[in-house]
Amino acid sequence: PNVEGEPAYGLLNYNDMFGSASNTISELFYYRPGVNVGYMSQDFSSILDRENDLRFRHFIGINASIGAIDYGPCNQLSFAMCIMTSEVELNLAESALRKTDKAPSEALAALESIRVKRIDAASYQPLAEDLSSEDLFKAILKERRLETRFSLMRWFDLKRLNKFPETQKTLKRTVNGITYTLEPNSPRYVMPIPAK
Repeated sequence: PNVEGEPAYGLLNYNDMFGSASNTISELFYYRPGVNVGYMSQDFSSILDRENDLRFRHFIGINASIGAIDYGPCNQLSFAMCIMTSEVELNLAESALRKTDKAPSEALAALESIRVKRIDAASYQPLAEDLSSEDLFKAILKERRLETRFSLMRWFDLKRLNKFPETQKTLKRTVNGITYTLEPNSPRYVMPIPAK
């Protein structure tokens, strides 16, 4: 229950937003301000439904001059690190599949509680109830990627998911003609603590 005088936390239905995200702060339990500009990787771009995903419509703007992606006019959610209601739901969904006595119906219900509020109501289609555990897990990770876009959570997710062979990811970026590679579980995921 909410404490009197404290914000009412909940999962907002983006179908009810009219071009403004000023009330999205109620989805945050904790946040730290950060930059509101990032570059969209090809990997992220490939999972983003630009037509039907309301996160794209309300929060992501494309700056053609620098090729950057930002939160456009809705920069209230431009936080480098935050814990959101949707992340808690996604944690529930993932843990329901990871526990010994898997609960796919519980995982699917938690996932759909987010999707129904993030996809345009006119085009929303629930995921199949007989989805395999593997496909449901992939759908949860995809939704997590969309919900935590342009935040530091991606870094921690990469570190966490690299511990499992089926979710390991090698990152490659080319800057000024030089390609940099970050292998799963590389010691470069951790900043060394100086001796002095």
